[in-house]
Amino acid sequence: MYLSQAKKLVLSNPNDNIEIVLDPFNFELVTASLVTILAGKSLQFALIGLVNMLNSGGAIRSLAYNDSNGLIRIRVKGVGEMRVFASEKPRDRRIDEREVVGFQYEECRVVVQAIANGKGPQLWAYGIVSSY
Repeated sequence: MYLSQAKKLVLSNPNDNIEIVLDPFNFELVTASLVTILAGKSLQFALIGLVNMLNSGGAIRSLAYNDSNGLIRIRVKGVGEMRVFASEKPRDRRIDEREVVGFQYEECRVVVQAIANGKGPQLWAYGIVSSY
C-alpha cells in the first residue's frame, strides 16, 4: 500500500491489519497494489501510479514485461509524479523510448516525473538491472 499524504510505502500480507491514524480535518489516500515477482528474476515489482491524482492507478493504461531484455513498459495517460515499488534499482528510464529521464530510487521506491509531450498517452519504459 502507498499512503499518498504521508508518502509512505507499507508492505504487508493480504491478511494483515493496517492501522491508519488521521488528525482532525486531515485525510489519507491509500493505493493498494499487489507485489509481483517477475518471471526469471528475483525482482519484486508493484505499480503505484501517478500519485498526484486522486485515483493514482486510474492513469495506468497498460503494463507489460519483456523477459528477453528486462524491460517493464508502463503506458500512462497523464502527467505528474509516477511511483513504483521495485526491489532493485532500475538501469534507466525513458519516456516514449527516447529521452532518458532522471529518477530517484530510495528504500525500494522509484520516483520519476512523467512529462507531457503533446502526443497523448505516454510510454514509460523501466529498465531493470539484474545482478545475476
